[in-house]
Amino acid sequence: RQPGLAQVWKDILGFDKAEFYLKRWPKLDGMRFIDVLISFPDAIPCGVKVASRNNKIVINPDNEYVLADGDEALVIADDDDSYSPSTSLPEVQKPAREAKENVDEKVVKKVLFCGWQRGMEDMVPVLEKSLGMGSELWIFSEVPEEERLMQQKGELENVTLLHCLGKPSSRKDLEALPLETFDSILLVADRNAPVEEALSTLIMIKSIQAKRLPYREARAVQIRPAGNSQTSWIDELQHASSQSIIISEILSSHTKEAIEDEDHSEIEISDEMVS
Repeated sequence: RQPGLAQVWKDILGFDKAEFYLKRWPKLDGMRFIDVLISFPDAIPCGVKVASRNNKIVINPDNEYVLADGDEALVIADDDDSYSPSTSLPEVQKPAREAKENVDEKVVKKVLFCGWQRGMEDMVPVLEKSLGMGSELWIFSEVPEEERLMQQKGELENVTLLHCLGKPSSRKDLEALPLETFDSILLVADRNAPVEEALSTLIMIKSIQAKRLPYREARAVQIRPAGNSQTSWIDELQHASSQSIIISEILSSHTKEAIEDEDHSEIEISDEMVS
């Protein structure tokens, strides 16, 4: 969603710095989860392993959930012996409840899929559900439009689908696209293509955008974990900032190293993003 997010995921899911820990704390029995949230000075509670539900781990349970005998608290902490619940709860002043709660409305966006791979017919409807009415989804690929339409599943309600024919590794073809107008661009990796193509396409898109846009500040580059098509990349596209966000599926460590040489700090390889 913003610069630095990839590093946060790496810190949490890796074995350095903060990690997830589960532990049973009898003194928390009978306490509401909203109170558990402020009971750990050196950890961040984020869920409960519920004994009465066959030890199912519930992430972000209801604030009014009361911890019972056998429940364990899931927290983010530096180490398993670096935290413990405090003996007394701090006084917290609750803000006045708003008369009307904010509703998370779907945002109208203009998105570009650059490339093609197996499973695209499933990716499109998933993205369509997260976008507001009037959004546009452009698909730019060498695959003939007739072949793409044959794989399309049903009609789209919120999104207008536009097909463009061209080669993602061709600067001439890329320059024919209105790259400066997209809110988000997803570079879809072709498993059979050389790793240099992904790097080349990424650099060319950023170069074309920089020449056309009225500002030249660096753009955030996020990585979509391969095989997680319905979570991470959807979230990135949906919450992209006012600046165009490029989400690139990188499958090679050599490509990552090359991009890092270009001083893009938001690069993570797929197998480093999946725990």
